[in-house]
Amino acid sequence: MKKTKFIFGVLFTIMSLMTSCTDTIEDSQSEESNANYSLMGSPLHFFHSQKFRGFNINPWTSDSELTEIVEKTGANVLRVSFTGGVKLMKKEPSSGTGPTAEYEFDNGAFGELHRILNWAAGHPSGVKIIIDPHTAPGFQNDFTTSATDVFWHNPQWHTHLISLWEKIITEVSIPAYQNVIAGYDLLNEPEIPDPLLCQYGNQWNTLVATLVNTIRSKENQFHHPIIIQPAGVAIGLNCNGGGGTPQILSRWRALKLLCLPDDGNLVVSSHFYDPLFFTHQGAALDIPTGFRYPGNIPNFSNVLYTPPTEYWDQNRMDAELDYLRIFSAQHPNVPILIGEFSVARAAGCDGDVFLNHFLEMVEYEGWNWTYHAWDRQEEGFPAPWHPGYSYTSPLSNNAPNTESLETAPRINLLRQYMYKNLNNFPPTDQMVYGLYRLSHVNGEQLLTYNLSEVSTAVFDHGYVIDGVFGRVAKDDNPNVVTVYKLRKPNSGNRLFTTSITEKNTAINNYGYIDEGIGFHASPININNSYIPVYRLQKGAFHRYAMSAAEKDYLSSSFGGNWLVELNGLPAFYLRPSQMY
Repeated sequence: MKKTKFIFGVLFTIMSLMTSCTDTIEDSQSEESNANYSLMGSPLHFFHSQKFRGFNINPWTSDSELTEIVEKTGANVLRVSFTGGVKLMKKEPSSGTGPTAEYEFDNGAFGELHRILNWAAGHPSGVKIIIDPHTAPGFQNDFTTSATDVFWHNPQWHTHLISLWEKIITEVSIPAYQNVIAGYDLLNEPEIPDPLLCQYGNQWNTLVATLVNTIRSKENQFHHPIIIQPAGVAIGLNCNGGGGTPQILSRWRALKLLCLPDDGNLVVSSHFYDPLFFTHQGAALDIPTGFRYPGNIPNFSNVLYTPPTEYWDQNRMDAELDYLRIFSAQHPNVPILIGEFSVARAAGCDGDVFLNHFLEMVEYEGWNWTYHAWDRQEEGFPAPWHPGYSYTSPLSNNAPNTESLETAPRINLLRQYMYKNLNNFPPTDQMVYGLYRLSHVNGEQLLTYNLSEVSTAVFDHGYVIDGVFGRVAKDDNPNVVTVYKLRKPNSGNRLFTTSITEKNTAINNYGYIDEGIGFHASPININNSYIPVYRLQKGAFHRYAMSAAEKDYLSSSFGGNWLVELNGLPAFYLRPSQMY
């Protein structure tokens, strides 16, 4: 009987919340609150004039590394998250206790903010910066928030975040920064107690209105985009941390509870990490590794509307994105930013399949995004998110011995979409898809741009990814040549050829099976900058060298005396992966 009453109470709370974007449980379909902020200056509608694709970065990222990120990926925005060891406001009080304690700003962290803004102002690409203070006094965790944080126990805690934004705006309101700042991200991943059990109601909506008013009153001539994230809700939890074990309404599904102030330059940002057991495997929350995508993936038991286990694939992901699509349709003049999304590297190439499905849909919707995160390994810590590391064997979140910014799978997948930041996208040869080379211990090699084929080859057939060595086209066009793909059943050897005659001879005389069109590549070395692919043979197998140096090594006694075919000429050429 008690369990039935609890379930009824949760359902009542959910139904009440679903009709509210305010403290007083009013109609949730209104797009803005009654607050009206008069913009005396000029709004800088950066999110209306361009699409942003970039990275989350740490504030200690050096100028040289910032340059490397932009020039090797094409990112046009960087979200700087002040967390961990570099926070804009210290979380240990300088005097006093509780919500009225005094907290100091960190001058060193503000120095890093100025350094990054000055770097961006001087970089010729026009890259922009999102300022993300990430945390504030009253939050236990530096990286996210919880409804149990004391920040929500008493609104006096809110004054610290308000004063932090006053300080930020005062520091950055100078002419040199006006065209550099893409936006102000108010707070990372808010999660509030149950507004129906908390005497302060929906604290996040109230605080958002105050923060927007504070920022607009502090800005000078120009008004930058203000980025607002939806707050998750701990249903059943009151403002004092009591009420039993709450059921969590995720931030993604709580979008309809977000009430936007009447301001013409807002951006709504959602983070996408569902399902956590896949995206965070081996990285956080004691989640084990080994979960596959597509596949059956468990859920946390305290998250609403989720069964114990679900089959996640592109259709399931598409259904989850409907929450954001509905919100966006109701707020057509509010741009959308996916401020964080990622998959731990312990997922291997399955993570790339997941991210590719996600980015395909995000790009289709026209949403902006910043990948989490450009975060090289620090001593004593794993590096689950950094895209410049190849996958380890066995799979883990530890960094390999060397970074591979040219050939690592994850960074090449992101480049595939960041190409769209270029003014001359798409290139005339349409060669934007990363070509993987995979090798098997028995001598086989596979060339493919198809991420699902890569995943199947690795997990089901024991292939190892050598790297992504350049770009190919999916479809035919006048500037490329078709590369046919054949396989010999008894050995598994794959033959890639641009010659229809050779293809037919291999099928009719040597027992090869036609596997169709592999991809399309360039028949010539454009501007002497394209990557030559040489074909070599020894015994029953072919190998594919991705440079003249590799060809020379393989054909030497040190490399195994492989025979170079096609009179030593490249079989075809790949577009290089460098952006500029």
